[in-house]
Amino acid sequence: MKLDNKEMKIYILIFCAIVLYAILLTLKNIPLMLIGSSESSIYNIIYQFFAIGSTGLFLVSWRNKSYEQLIEQLKKYITGLGAITVYFLLSELQLLPFQLLDIDITKIPLYLKIIYLLCYEAILIGIIVLIHLKKLKGDFNLLKNNHEIYFKNCLKYWLIALFIMYISNFIIFEIQSGLPANEEIIRQQFQVSPIYIFISAVLFAPIIEELIFRQSFRNLFQNKWLFIIISGLVFGGMHVFTGNNISKLDLLYLIPYSAPGMAFAYMLYKTDNIFVSMGFHMLHNGIMIALQFLTIYFL
Repeated sequence: MKLDNKEMKIYILIFCAIVLYAILLTLKNIPLMLIGSSESSIYNIIYQFFAIGSTGLFLVSWRNKSYEQLIEQLKKYITGLGAITVYFLLSELQLLPFQLLDIDITKIPLYLKIIYLLCYEAILIGIIVLIHLKKLKGDFNLLKNNHEIYFKNCLKYWLIALFIMYISNFIIFEIQSGLPANEEIIRQQFQVSPIYIFISAVLFAPIIEELIFRQSFRNLFQNKWLFIIISGLVFGGMHVFTGNNISKLDLLYLIPYSAPGMAFAYMLYKTDNIFVSMGFHMLHNGIMIALQFLTIYFL
């Protein structure tokens, strides 16, 4: 017996609610990692209320949508989740070829490591681009005709993020001198291979990070502020929490690292064009890397 659109809508909503609840449960330990706390029964109860409440809100917000709207949004969910899954999965499998071939990566010459990493990042970008290809084609056509308007309207958001970064970094340094682990790693790598850092940070990173933390997250979160806040915090957390030992200093550095992430997210929300935030991200990283170069070699 063939199901009508109303029945299909009910089944799709139930399926999406189950998937959402399962995803929220897999993310349960992330808040504990951020605050450096251990799991407790009270936390589990509170998080269960949060997960169930979020799932309920999803059902309420989508119950009045048409079947066609639901199908279109479901396609966006699948695209966003697919891109995020591929990104994190391939990031974890970066060293798998060496492990399968039983190659000691510490004995490989530096220039071969750099070539391998650049090729791996390029392949990762290619896969994510293919996942979002339809959206990218449409955005590129709009960018050609509206790039001046986009730049003029969004420049102020990036400048505000820079101001927040500067002020928060100044305050954090006055409270406690030191750099987050991610910044120290970048400085060490920059001294070893500045060319790789430039290509990776200025060209590759803005493309992949905007497609994942902005476009893919936008596919998942329709609410304006929920999208901006989550996108910015996750983006900042990925740059700050690079190790197991998280200090209070690392938590403070969430502010300067999340500020540009939220600005890029707001740009995407305002323009619905991923190339806008991608372009400003490249500009931002280019300036940061140039300052790193001046600091290391001339100051």
